[in-house]
Amino acid sequence: MPAGIRPDGAGEVLLVTSSGVLRAEVERIVAAAGAHLHVVPDAVEAGRYWEAAAAVLVGSDVRELQPRRSTPAVMVGLDGEGDSLWHLAAALGAERVAVLPDAAAWLADHLSRSRSPGPGGVVLGITGGCGGAGATTAAIWIAQAAAGLGVRVLLVDGDPWGGGLELALAAEETPGLRWPDLAEARGSIDPLQLSDSLPVAGGFSFLSWPATREQPLPVAAAAAAGVLDAARRGYELVLLDVGRGQSRSIRWPGTATGS
Repeated sequence: MPAGIRPDGAGEVLLVTSSGVLRAEVERIVAAAGAHLHVVPDAVEAGRYWEAAAAVLVGSDVRELQPRRSTPAVMVGLDGEGDSLWHLAAALGAERVAVLPDAAAWLADHLSRSRSPGPGGVVLGITGGCGGAGATTAAIWIAQAAAGLGVRVLLVDGDPWGGGLELALAAEETPGLRWPDLAEARGSIDPLQLSDSLPVAGGFSFLSWPATREQPLPVAAAAAAGVLDAARRGYELVLLDVGRGQSRSIRWPGTATGS
C-alpha cells in the first residue's frame, strides 16, 4: 500500500498512474486544493478505492479500467499529448480531460468542488419549429429577464449559419472571444477565464459566431464539450440558441431543449 493512504481511501483523491512525472504534477495540484492523494499504479489496484474516492484522476499511461464505476473520472496528461488524450478519455469513459500544466488551476478548482460539490448551472436549449420563428429573439428576452433578476447568464450562439448572435444584439464591435477563437480548444477550460474572456451585452455574457458571410468552420466536439462544461460551472443559467444548423456544427451533451 502506498505511503500515506488510508485503508478505505474515503473522501480523498485517487490517482491511477505509474508515471512519476505525472504523479509529481498531480501531487502539487492536489496539495494546492487542500486534499489528500492516493496513488495506485493500475486499474486493478484502483478498484479497491474507486467508489470511496471524492475524485478519480486517470493518467494518460493507463489503457484499461474496471467496469461499473460510479465516481466520474478525469483523464490527466501532459502538454504535447494533444488529441490522443481526448480519444483515450472517450475509450475509457472519462468525463473530463486535464492537460497539465495548463489546466492546473482548473483541476485544483475541480478537486475543491468534488470535496464539497454544489449544483451546476441550468443549461437550456431554445430552437424554433422552423426558420424565422423567433428563437433568437426569445433567447435574448429570457437572457435579459434572468440577468435583470441578478442571475449570472451566458447566451450561446449554436447556429453558425444564423448570421451571428452578435448582430441581433447589435454588439459586433464588443470586444471578447467568438466561436472561432474557441473552436480548437484543447483540455478543460477554466470557468473564470472563460467568463473574463467573453463579451457582455444587455447585462449578460454571450458567445457568438461572427456576423460574416464566410463559411464557418465546424467546432470540434471536444471543444464544444469543454466550453459547455466550463459554462455550467461558471454561470447559473446557460441559454443555447440552438438554431437550424446545430446538428451539423455543435453537439451539446446533457442539454434540455425547448421550442
